[in-house]
Amino acid sequence: MSQFSASNTVPSLRAVRGALAAHAYRTDKIRVIDRCVTGYSCLVASRQGLFAVAPAAAKLVAFGLFFGLRRHDDMLYLFETCDPSRGPSRMGRLLQMRIDRGRLCDEQVIATGLDNQCHQLAVIGTEVCIVDTANQAIVLIAGDGSTSATLFPFGNPVVDGYHHINSIAQADGHTLVLLHNAAGGRIGPSELAWLDRDWRVVRRETLPATGCHDIVQDEDGLLWHCASMDGALMNSAGLHCRVSAEMTRGLAFTEEAVIVGTSQFARREGRTRIGGHVLFLDRAMQRLAQVELSGAPTEIAAL
Repeated sequence: MSQFSASNTVPSLRAVRGALAAHAYRTDKIRVIDRCVTGYSCLVASRQGLFAVAPAAAKLVAFGLFFGLRRHDDMLYLFETCDPSRGPSRMGRLLQMRIDRGRLCDEQVIATGLDNQCHQLAVIGTEVCIVDTANQAIVLIAGDGSTSATLFPFGNPVVDGYHHINSIAQADGHTLVLLHNAAGGRIGPSELAWLDRDWRVVRRETLPATGCHDIVQDEDGLLWHCASMDGALMNSAGLHCRVSAEMTRGLAFTEEAVIVGTSQFARREGRTRIGGHVLFLDRAMQRLAQVELSGAPTEIAAL
């Protein structure tokens, strides 16, 4: 007879990670393990943690399942879900860190109780604006961590159609939101929505790709997106350039490079187990370097 019973079966890695994430949520712990980011080009969010990446190196700097990542001056804002399920546990949280002389410091939990399926975020005015993808909402978080508003500029996802909104940015005096439009049974081209200061949609632009991610404005004012399912990048000048055989997600610009994340496409239940890559491209979209990660990139912020 086996010496092990059902009660002392070794738990799976997924179960261990889930338990550690739940404990971090309950105790407001932010699991930074390496604070030094000197010499690295960017930070990369993933379901396998937060990485610092350079053209010839990568390292894990924090444990967690991260989606949103935004640098605002010397501050970093991150969305972490401490429950990877699609259930109603609302264990999402907004984190803040400061970059000081090449080190991550002063980390704190700003807000908790967010939906597990929030995605990207942006700092607009004095508020952090988080895309609540599952509920098709934009959640505005004030400096004290309170929710100042929950907005539904695209209507109820059940009544008005589900668009899988995933990205948000500010450009040219408007707030821009990306409608993925290829999830929840919907298959169609992605759209870029322009919202005024009162969060009213004033324009919707159909993009020449489906399942897109990211909104990044470069120094020339061009808007860039990941045409994810094409393995491509595209911009508002009409460029559509395939850069990988993998799907693209996560995009940032530095003086030296265009940085884009790539990974294999996987069904939702398998996405915590796949790795990915970070590509460094020149402005002609030629590859300068490729760095392997143990997690699939969800967002990138330049350092």
